[in-house]
Amino acid sequence: MCNWKELIEILKRPESENLEYKEAKNSFPYSELRKYCSGIANYGGGILMLGVNEMINVFL
Repeated sequence: MCNWKELIEILKRPESENLEYKEAKNSFPYSELRKYCSGIANYGGGILMLGVNEMINVFL
């Protein structure tokens, strides 16, 4: 969990091996969520941000 200041700092960062942005405007398929969470966990941990446009890091 993070505070607003930490959240803003995360959103300034580009995607990487341990930071993934997903738009998820209306919903996000459970199978996709499992895939991304599993991938991040297998890499050693990280952050999956739902509701953020991955190209321009904008809240949706």
